[in-house]
Amino acid sequence: MPNQEGETGSIGQNLRDLHPKTDSEKGADDASDGGSFLDDGTEDFLPSEWIGGEKKSKLSDYKPRKRGAMKVKSEMASQSAKMPAIAKRPTPKQEPQPAAPKLCSLEAKVSSLVITSDDSSLVESPAVKSSISSTTSTIDSLRSTVTIGRLQVPASLVRQPRSAVELMQEQIKSLKRDVERKEKDVKYANQQVKCANQQVKINQMARSKAEDQVKEIRTQLEAKIESLQNELGEAVSMIELRNERNHIQGQLQKATADLMKLREKHDKVVKRFSAAGKKLITANGDLAMANVEIEWLKTKKSEQHHTIENLSREATSARISHQRLQEDLLQERADGIILQNKNDDLSAQFSTLSERLLAVTASPRISTETQNAIHRYRSLQGMYDKLKRDYNLALRDNKNIEEDRDSHVIENIQLRRERDNSKSKVKRLENDKKRLISTNRRLEEEKEELEEERELLDPIIQIGVDVRLRNLEWARETALGVPTSDIDRAIIRKGNIAAHRANATVDAALFEADLVPEEYVEEASHVFQDIYGVTPSNIGHWEPQALRLTDCQATLRTHKAVRKSVNSAALRKEYDKLEDILIDDYNSMLGYFETDPSVDHRLLRLEEVTEEIVDIERGKGGRRKTSRFIGNSGATYDSDDDDD
Repeated sequence: MPNQEGETGSIGQNLRDLHPKTDSEKGADDASDGGSFLDDGTEDFLPSEWIGGEKKSKLSDYKPRKRGAMKVKSEMASQSAKMPAIAKRPTPKQEPQPAAPKLCSLEAKVSSLVITSDDSSLVESPAVKSSISSTTSTIDSLRSTVTIGRLQVPASLVRQPRSAVELMQEQIKSLKRDVERKEKDVKYANQQVKCANQQVKINQMARSKAEDQVKEIRTQLEAKIESLQNELGEAVSMIELRNERNHIQGQLQKATADLMKLREKHDKVVKRFSAAGKKLITANGDLAMANVEIEWLKTKKSEQHHTIENLSREATSARISHQRLQEDLLQERADGIILQNKNDDLSAQFSTLSERLLAVTASPRISTETQNAIHRYRSLQGMYDKLKRDYNLALRDNKNIEEDRDSHVIENIQLRRERDNSKSKVKRLENDKKRLISTNRRLEEEKEELEEERELLDPIIQIGVDVRLRNLEWARETALGVPTSDIDRAIIRKGNIAAHRANATVDAALFEADLVPEEYVEEASHVFQDIYGVTPSNIGHWEPQALRLTDCQATLRTHKAVRKSVNSAALRKEYDKLEDILIDDYNSMLGYFETDPSVDHRLLRLEEVTEEIVDIERGKGGRRKTSRFIGNSGATYDSDDDDD
């Protein structure tokens, strides 16, 4: 019995080994089973629709459908639990049974079934067959009698549990079915592998053809890139170009804002200038008329002076003649008095004589004395008449002289009044002249101030105009559909130089015209002094040639190279050499530096070299044929082949 109990326990143990496995065990078995006919290399060539979705991407994940396996295994578990209890209560008449063969190696023997993919047949080994037959005979002997309590009932009347062998056979059949199913799957997989291999070959052919095309395209592309590199030179990276574009856009926005401010101030200045111009024109007209009037008054004054002098001379002569006439009148009066006295005497004598004549005439005899007296009377009467006539004439002449004297006095008074009026008018005109001269001087000063302000703002306005014209010229390409080849490169170049090159005169004008924002004045002054080496207020004392040299130095000092190029090394050496020569000339030539033709020639070459260095190091495609650096007064530039 102990042997039987141990054998029964071993059978139960073996049956427990046949229980359904856990999920982890199934996964391990499936994984080991799946890797038996497909490897990773074959899996890569299978289409995705053959090997499932995302998780079941391999043939090894395939799990065959189990038909009734769970029911069989549960029955096996219940039978294995009952068999030890039956074995512990043997009947007295029960004979010892032969030892049953151990079933611990059944799984190993079952696993010895050989599956071949060629003929898809299941082969059983002889050891498995003998083990199964011996196990069957042992279990049949156990089924002969069954003791239930104290009663012995024939085994035929008792429902016996299914034996482990039967369960084993059913499981083997199930395994055979699974093996057949797997063989079918293997055949299908082999077909799929063949198709996949064919598809892989086709894909390999297509891939080789595509690789040939790629090589050909790459060769063409390399040739094209090489030609483009020969045409364009070394290309600038997109990030650097974007940074440069953003920098340029920022400067453009700032320049646009400054230009708007400049335009506002320029409009105000233009209005002031136009108003002052109108005032100046009016004042110039008034001044011209005043000058004409002054000249006319001067002429009239000179004529009046001549008239006054003539009148003075005439008045003097009239006064002299008047005095002479007065003297003559006095003389005539004296003569008249004498004549009157004589006349009185003569009248007395005449009356005496008349009396005597009457007396004589009364006498009949006329004496000789009487006749003489009569003759003398008659002669005196004639003299008296003559003196009377002369006296009347003298009175008439005296009256005429008095009338002439009165008219001369009146005329003299009028001439004096006219002279006084002329003097006051001349004085008033002189005051008007002084006032017009002061007004003219003030207008001249305002004109000079406006001209200075215009000269100050002209280069700033020209810079803004160049930048905005560049923007408008580029806008023609998008707004009007103008081809890029028709864009005016001279305008583009001029705007680029105005926006990106140093110009001490214009920068100093920004400070002098109060165009720099208050909060930025201090920092901008430091930047200006660092760039040009002088404060903005002192830049006006520099000569034009020295300013050109300073602009070149400041351009390279503030120039930010996108990339260092070996093409600019020779130009850098030439620039350094020209700079040293010009600095030596400036220190040695003093007053002749501005007028020496060789200095102007070197400065022109220095400006060209500066432009070429900037163009190359900023990554331009081409190099300019000819160029002229921006001047202090916004000079024009020759056309070039590249643009910023």
